[in-house]
Amino acid sequence: MVSGEKRLQVLQRRRNRRITAFVLPPLVIGLVALSLLGLFEVRGHRGERHAFASLNVPTTLSEPEKVSAAGLYAERCSACHGARLEGATGPALAKIGERRAHGKIARIILNGKGRNKPSPMPGGLLNAAEADLVARWLLTEDVKVQATRS
Repeated sequence: MVSGEKRLQVLQRRRNRRITAFVLPPLVIGLVALSLLGLFEVRGHRGERHAFASLNVPTTLSEPEKVSAAGLYAERCSACHGARLEGATGPALAKIGERRAHGKIARIILNGKGRNKPSPMPGGLLNAAEADLVARWLLTEDVKVQATRS
């Protein structure tokens, strides 16, 4: 004979299994569908939407883009990362393309990094389009050549 308490436990487990069987699959399917539709987008430091591709990003820039990116870097980044990307307070960026993908570089530029470190990189210095441009500029061959010059 099974006690009343034991029987209630068995019935509770069965009910939980049925609920899980009916609720979990549609929930998972719904979340997958939403992610495929792009509703889970990454938001920047100020809440603007942006999406960065990590692979196959063209690293060839037009001359105006190069000038604009170099100007943004000189104005907002060179104080910490050095005029020739050699690093100062912040790390050297001369070979950043060997360590990080375009999307990661752009996200770090946009959102900042190292909040708990003695000298963190603040987020919000550039907007999403500027962060993308500077990230692409950092991956170009021209920047690598510029960084190796004395």
